[in-house]
Amino acid sequence: MLGPSASDDRPGAAVRQLGLRSLAARTRRAIVDLGCGVGVDTEAIARSTGAHVIGIDRDRASLARAARAPGVRYLCADPLRLPLATATVDGVYSFGLLERLASDGNEPIRAVIREIRRTLRDEGVAILATVADFRHRGAGRRSLTGAEVSQAVRGSLKLHELIGLVDRGRDGAIARHWYIHALPGPAGSAGRDGA
Repeated sequence: MLGPSASDDRPGAAVRQLGLRSLAARTRRAIVDLGCGVGVDTEAIARSTGAHVIGIDRDRASLARAARAPGVRYLCADPLRLPLATATVDGVYSFGLLERLASDGNEPIRAVIREIRRTLRDEGVAILATVADFRHRGAGRRSLTGAEVSQAVRGSLKLHELIGLVDRGRDGAIARHWYIHALPGPAGSAGRDGA
């Protein structure tokens, strides 16, 4: 099983499954779950890939509630200034962080994409997902258009796939998400050196 649980009825379950399958399809040693919250997906990543997973979130209260699991550790850190050395991770997974950063405009999104690129090895992969539902606007989050996603990754990552997914939870609620599968740009590209 690749997902958080067989009965995952949270909005975005389909996009989570796609992301976890993409990570599991490659051999990984170290994966970051960026904006991990209480670590539900962090555990699933460790279980499905066998990699060492670092869950990073800036909310200490969420991290305190995160379940401890083999191969998982948690760090409290700002996603715009990751406490990781350059080119040290094989994969970055993030579900829901981009829409929270977008509430402050597009520059925080570009900044986190540059940090993702900086920490990824050249053969790494970034699997990102964000809400794409313009009907519901919540405090502290903003849906991104496909053009905004493409623009945010340009210069730091190569967009491999950008898929809009519609998903229905067990409660019948419809969720719309962007699934973003990106690869590092060429060695020395913008983002690796912080340019």
